[in-house]
Amino acid sequence: MNTSRPLFSQVRLRRALNYAIDRPALVEQGRRYTVVNPFNAGAPTDDYLPPAVAGATDFHLYPLNGPDLRRAKRIAGRVRATAVLYAPNLPPWQQEAQIIRRDLKPLGIDVQVKEFPIGDYFTRISRRGEPFDLAMTGWYFGSTDPAQILELFDGSTIRPTNNANYSYFNDPAFNRKLKAVAKLSGAKRYRAAGRLALELGRDAVPAAAIATTASRDFFSARIGCQVYQPVYGMDLAALCLRE
Repeated sequence: MNTSRPLFSQVRLRRALNYAIDRPALVEQGRRYTVVNPFNAGAPTDDYLPPAVAGATDFHLYPLNGPDLRRAKRIAGRVRATAVLYAPNLPPWQQEAQIIRRDLKPLGIDVQVKEFPIGDYFTRISRRGEPFDLAMTGWYFGSTDPAQILELFDGSTIRPTNNANYSYFNDPAFNRKLKAVAKLSGAKRYRAAGRLALELGRDAVPAAAIATTASRDFFSARIGCQVYQPVYGMDLAALCLRE
């Protein structure tokens, strides 16, 4: 959600969206296109930190079994607005965009979908001032350090182009807390990051987490010693033949 635009500058509407979206339906679309990208297959989530990241906790803040429209409407209040949703012109993004359009209509939000070639899409949403209210994206993390995920919402990093903070969320208090986490190490770092992830998802709500991706590896019965590394995948050097 683009928090720099009027519609989703309102925390209540960001929170209402998290109750209104149908996460299982969105995840199912990804599963339909695993041939295009095997990482599309995943499981619904409402957490910003995926399970493989240190300090991650399942907080159960928002519904995973389908939308809670009654609660979403109560939080949103009276709304009559239009939201511009940017999406790549490829599956499953096209299908997911239509689900989001359907889900937000009962809240009084008319979603207008604008599709772009994928390269142009990321150029646009990473440009400050681009006129979109909603966008869909994924993130492949390069380590199990929780700070790498939370830094996606660091407002001090926002610049004219090439932004990773697609929500354009800029909260000075959060920025200070994130910098404080960066100075910690070990268990203290992970606990502090977990608490900050809870505050971010519960109180600020700059984004709606939809799914964690899944990695699948197939082996014959003769192969053993499988060791999976969350960032880099299966450790091929560790594999062995069973006697």
